[in-house]
Amino acid sequence: MAKPALHPVPEHDPGDETGQRRLFIAVYMGFYILATSLSLPEAAVLTLAGGALFGLWVGTLFVSFAGRT
Repeated sequence: MAKPALHPVPEHDPGDETGQRRLFIAVYMGFYILATSLSLPEAAVLTLAGGALFGLWVGTLFVSFAGRT
């Protein structure tokens, strides 16, 4: 009788990163929308943080989109 082949169990599921990233982006944009709609001074810090967290072009896209909603 042949033994079934053992497959290593991945320690990290790469498909899970996409969901976490999307959740992080949604939470960031929610905070940004809240800060800009209430005209809080923290919106300037969140604008700079968007570029630092997501990179220049992607951060600009997210900040631009969130600032217009």
